[in-house]
Amino acid sequence: TLEEGRAILADMRKDEIKPEMFNYIRLLDKAHTLEESRTLLADMRNDGIKPNVVTYTMLLNKAHTLEEGRAILADMRNDGIVPNAVTYNTLLNKTSTLEEGRAILADMRNDGIVPNAVTYNTLLNKTSTLEEGRAILADMRNDGIVPNAVTYNTLLNKTSTLEEGRAILADMRNDGIVPNAVTYNTLLNKTSTLEEGRAILADMRNDEIKPDVVTYNTLRNKAHTLDEDLAILADMRN
Repeated sequence: TLEEGRAILADMRKDEIKPEMFNYIRLLDKAHTLEESRTLLADMRNDGIKPNVVTYTMLLNKAHTLEEGRAILADMRNDGIVPNAVTYNTLLNKTSTLEEGRAILADMRNDGIVPNAVTYNTLLNKTSTLEEGRAILADMRNDGIVPNAVTYNTLLNKTSTLEEGRAILADMRNDGIVPNAVTYNTLLNKTSTLEEGRAILADMRNDEIKPDVVTYNTLRNKAHTLDEDLAILADMRN
Protein backbone atom coordinates (compact mmCIF):
# COMPACT_ATOMS: atom_id res chain seq x y z
CA THR A 1 0.00 0.00 0.00
CA LEU A 2 0.95 3.65 -0.32
CA GLU A 3 0.93 3.97 3.47
CA GLU A 4 3.44 1.11 3.81
CA GLY A 5 5.58 2.64 1.09
CA ARG A 6 5.60 6.00 2.86
CA ALA A 7 6.64 4.27 6.10
CA ILE A 8 9.61 2.66 4.34
CA LEU A 9 10.55 6.04 2.88
CA ALA A 10 10.42 7.55 6.38
CA ASP A 11 12.71 4.75 7.65
CA MET A 12 15.11 5.48 4.80
CA ARG A 13 15.31 9.12 5.84
CA LYS A 14 15.95 8.14 9.47
CA ASP A 15 18.84 6.02 8.25
CA GLU A 16 20.05 9.01 6.23
CA ILE A 17 19.46 7.17 2.98
CA LYS A 18 18.38 9.54 0.25
CA PRO A 19 15.35 8.36 -1.75
CA GLU A 20 15.92 7.94 -5.46
CA MET A 21 13.75 8.22 -8.56
CA PHE A 22 12.87 4.49 -8.61
CA ASN A 23 11.58 4.74 -5.02
CA TYR A 24 9.13 7.45 -6.04
CA ILE A 25 8.09 5.59 -9.18
CA ARG A 26 7.18 2.61 -6.99
CA LEU A 27 5.26 4.88 -4.64
CA LEU A 28 3.42 6.53 -7.54
CA ASP A 29 2.36 3.08 -8.64
CA LYS A 30 0.75 2.59 -5.21
CA ALA A 31 -1.18 5.88 -5.37
CA HIS A 32 -4.92 5.57 -6.00
CA THR A 33 -5.84 9.18 -6.64
CA LEU A 34 -4.47 12.15 -8.51
CA GLU A 35 -4.29 14.05 -5.22
CA GLU A 36 -2.05 11.36 -3.68
CA SER A 37 0.13 11.39 -6.79
CA ARG A 38 0.49 15.18 -6.73
CA THR A 39 1.56 14.99 -3.07
CA LEU A 40 4.23 12.44 -4.02
CA LEU A 41 5.42 14.69 -6.81
CA ALA A 42 5.81 17.54 -4.31
CA ASP A 43 7.75 15.24 -1.93
CA MET A 44 9.92 14.21 -4.85
CA ARG A 45 10.79 17.83 -5.61
CA ASN A 46 11.54 18.45 -1.92
CA ASP A 47 14.04 15.60 -2.15
CA GLY A 48 15.71 17.37 -5.05
CA ILE A 49 14.57 14.76 -7.58
CA LYS A 50 13.46 16.19 -10.90
CA PRO A 51 10.38 14.50 -12.36
CA ASN A 52 10.80 12.84 -15.77
CA VAL A 53 8.54 11.61 -18.56
CA VAL A 54 7.80 8.35 -16.69
CA THR A 55 6.78 10.24 -13.53
CA TYR A 56 4.40 12.52 -15.38
CA THR A 57 2.92 9.73 -17.48
CA MET A 58 2.17 7.80 -14.27
CA LEU A 59 0.59 10.95 -12.84
CA LEU A 60 -1.45 11.31 -16.02
CA ASN A 61 -2.75 7.79 -15.54
CA LYS A 62 -4.35 8.88 -12.26
CA ALA A 63 -6.35 11.65 -13.96
CA HIS A 64 -10.08 11.00 -14.28
CA THR A 65 -10.93 13.59 -16.89
CA LEU A 66 -9.38 14.97 -20.05
CA GLU A 67 -9.25 18.38 -18.38
CA GLU A 68 -7.13 16.98 -15.53
CA GLY A 69 -4.97 15.17 -18.07
CA ARG A 70 -4.36 18.33 -20.10
CA ALA A 71 -3.42 20.19 -16.91
CA ILE A 72 -0.77 17.54 -16.14
CA LEU A 73 0.53 17.78 -19.71
CA ALA A 74 0.86 21.57 -19.25
CA ASP A 75 2.80 21.05 -15.98
CA MET A 76 5.02 18.56 -17.80
CA ARG A 77 5.85 21.11 -20.49
CA ASN A 78 6.51 23.78 -17.84
CA ASP A 79 9.07 21.37 -16.37
CA GLY A 80 10.75 21.20 -19.76
CA ILE A 81 9.83 17.54 -20.19
CA VAL A 82 8.91 16.38 -23.69
CA PRO A 83 5.91 14.05 -23.84
CA ASN A 84 6.28 10.75 -25.70
CA ALA A 85 3.91 8.27 -27.37
CA VAL A 86 3.03 6.63 -24.04
CA THR A 87 2.12 10.07 -22.60
CA TYR A 88 -0.26 10.80 -25.45
CA ASN A 89 -1.73 7.29 -25.48
CA THR A 90 -2.48 7.69 -21.77
CA LEU A 91 -4.07 11.09 -22.40
CA LEU A 92 -6.08 9.58 -25.26
CA ASN A 93 -7.57 7.14 -22.74
CA LYS A 94 -9.07 10.10 -20.88
CA THR A 95 -11.13 11.26 -23.86
CA SER A 96 -14.85 10.55 -24.04
CA THR A 97 -15.53 11.18 -27.71
CA LEU A 98 -13.91 10.51 -31.07
CA GLU A 99 -13.69 14.26 -31.64
CA GLU A 100 -11.65 14.70 -28.45
CA GLY A 101 -9.51 11.73 -29.45
CA ARG A 102 -8.79 13.20 -32.88
CA ALA A 103 -7.77 16.49 -31.22
CA ILE A 104 -5.24 14.61 -29.05
CA LEU A 105 -3.92 12.84 -32.16
CA ALA A 106 -3.47 16.25 -33.84
CA ASP A 107 -1.55 17.53 -30.78
CA MET A 108 0.58 14.40 -30.86
CA ARG A 109 1.52 15.02 -34.50
CA ASN A 110 2.25 18.68 -33.74
CA ASP A 111 4.76 17.48 -31.15
CA GLY A 112 6.42 15.37 -33.84
CA ILE A 113 5.40 12.14 -32.12
CA VAL A 114 4.47 9.28 -34.42
CA PRO A 115 1.25 7.45 -33.44
CA ASN A 116 1.53 3.69 -32.95
CA ALA A 117 -0.85 0.71 -32.89
CA VAL A 118 -1.84 1.47 -29.27
CA THR A 119 -2.76 5.04 -30.29
CA TYR A 120 -5.07 3.89 -33.06
CA ASN A 121 -6.55 1.00 -31.06
CA THR A 122 -7.40 3.46 -28.27
CA LEU A 123 -8.90 5.86 -30.82
CA LEU A 124 -10.94 2.99 -32.28
CA ASN A 125 -12.48 2.50 -28.85
CA LYS A 126 -13.90 6.03 -29.07
CA THR A 127 -15.83 5.34 -32.26
CA SER A 128 -19.57 4.78 -32.19
CA THR A 129 -20.14 3.24 -35.60
CA LEU A 130 -18.49 0.74 -37.92
CA GLU A 131 -18.09 3.52 -40.50
CA GLU A 132 -16.10 5.63 -38.03
CA GLY A 133 -14.06 2.55 -37.12
CA ARG A 134 -13.22 1.82 -40.75
CA ALA A 135 -12.12 5.46 -41.20
CA ILE A 136 -9.70 5.09 -38.26
CA LEU A 137 -8.39 1.85 -39.77
CA ALA A 138 -7.76 3.68 -43.06
CA ASP A 139 -5.87 6.45 -41.21
CA MET A 140 -3.85 3.78 -39.41
CA ARG A 141 -2.81 2.22 -42.71
CA ASN A 142 -1.94 5.65 -44.13
CA ASP A 143 0.44 6.08 -41.20
CA GLY A 144 2.09 2.79 -42.16
CA ILE A 145 0.89 1.08 -38.99
CA VAL A 146 -0.09 -2.56 -39.32
CA PRO A 147 -3.38 -3.46 -37.59
CA ASN A 148 -3.25 -6.29 -35.05
CA ALA A 149 -5.75 -8.63 -33.39
CA VAL A 150 -6.75 -5.93 -30.89
CA THR A 151 -7.50 -3.55 -33.79
CA TYR A 152 -9.78 -6.02 -35.53
CA ASN A 153 -11.46 -7.21 -32.32
CA THR A 154 -12.26 -3.59 -31.46
CA LEU A 155 -13.57 -2.98 -34.98
CA LEU A 156 -15.62 -6.17 -34.76
CA ASN A 157 -17.26 -4.80 -31.65
CA LYS A 158 -18.60 -1.88 -33.72
CA THR A 159 -20.57 -4.14 -36.07
CA SER A 160 -24.35 -4.38 -35.81
CA THR A 161 -24.96 -7.62 -37.70
CA LEU A 162 -23.37 -11.05 -38.07
CA GLU A 163 -22.85 -10.32 -41.77
CA GLU A 164 -20.80 -7.23 -40.95
CA GLY A 165 -18.88 -9.23 -38.35
CA ARG A 166 -18.04 -11.98 -40.84
CA ALA A 167 -16.80 -9.32 -43.30
CA ILE A 168 -14.42 -7.96 -40.62
CA LEU A 169 -13.22 -11.50 -39.89
CA ALA A 170 -12.49 -11.96 -43.62
CA ASP A 171 -10.52 -8.68 -43.69
CA MET A 172 -8.61 -9.84 -40.62
CA ARG A 173 -7.59 -13.06 -42.35
CA ASN A 174 -6.62 -11.14 -45.49
CA ASP A 175 -4.25 -9.12 -43.31
CA GLY A 176 -2.69 -12.37 -42.12
CA ILE A 177 -3.97 -11.86 -38.57
CA VAL A 178 -5.06 -14.98 -36.72
CA PRO A 179 -8.37 -14.61 -34.87
CA ASN A 180 -8.39 -15.51 -31.18
CA ALA A 181 -11.01 -16.41 -28.56
CA VAL A 182 -11.91 -12.73 -28.08
CA THR A 183 -12.56 -12.43 -31.84
CA TYR A 184 -14.94 -15.37 -31.89
CA ASN A 185 -16.66 -14.42 -28.63
CA THR A 186 -17.31 -10.94 -30.05
CA LEU A 187 -18.59 -12.45 -33.30
CA LEU A 188 -20.80 -14.81 -31.30
CA ASN A 189 -22.43 -11.76 -29.72
CA LYS A 190 -23.59 -10.70 -33.19
CA THR A 191 -25.62 -13.88 -33.76
CA SER A 192 -29.40 -13.88 -33.46
CA THR A 193 -30.08 -17.61 -33.23
CA LEU A 194 -28.60 -20.66 -31.57
CA GLU A 195 -28.03 -22.14 -35.02
CA GLU A 196 -25.88 -19.17 -36.03
CA GLY A 197 -24.06 -19.41 -32.70
CA ARG A 198 -23.28 -23.09 -33.20
CA ALA A 199 -21.93 -22.30 -36.69
CA ILE A 200 -19.52 -19.74 -35.15
CA LEU A 201 -18.49 -22.32 -32.55
CA ALA A 202 -17.73 -24.79 -35.37
CA ASP A 203 -15.60 -22.15 -37.17
CA MET A 204 -13.81 -21.48 -33.91
CA ARG A 205 -12.93 -25.15 -33.51
CA ASN A 206 -11.80 -25.29 -37.15
CA ASP A 207 -9.36 -22.52 -36.31
CA GLU A 208 -8.17 -24.70 -33.42
CA ILE A 209 -9.26 -22.09 -30.88
CA LYS A 210 -10.52 -23.56 -27.65
CA PRO A 211 -13.88 -22.15 -26.52
CA ASP A 212 -13.85 -20.67 -23.03
CA VAL A 213 -16.50 -19.97 -20.40
CA VAL A 214 -17.40 -16.66 -22.15
CA THR A 215 -17.99 -18.55 -25.40
CA TYR A 216 -20.39 -21.02 -23.80
CA ASN A 217 -22.21 -18.44 -21.72
CA THR A 218 -22.74 -16.29 -24.83
CA LEU A 219 -24.02 -19.37 -26.66
CA ARG A 220 -26.36 -20.19 -23.75
CA ASN A 221 -27.91 -16.74 -24.18
CA LYS A 222 -29.06 -17.88 -27.63
CA ALA A 223 -30.91 -20.92 -26.23
CA HIS A 224 -34.71 -20.71 -26.05
CA THR A 225 -35.49 -23.91 -24.20
CA LEU A 226 -34.16 -25.71 -21.16
CA ASP A 227 -33.15 -28.68 -23.33
CA GLU A 228 -31.06 -26.44 -25.58
CA ASP A 229 -29.43 -24.85 -22.54
CA LEU A 230 -28.65 -28.24 -20.98
CA ALA A 231 -27.15 -29.46 -24.27
CA ILE A 232 -24.76 -26.46 -24.30
CA LEU A 233 -23.83 -27.11 -20.67
CA ALA A 234 -23.08 -30.75 -21.60
CA ASP A 235 -20.81 -29.56 -24.45
CA MET A 236 -19.10 -27.21 -22.04
CA ARG A 237 -18.33 -30.03 -19.59
CA ASN A 238 -17.01 -32.22 -22.39
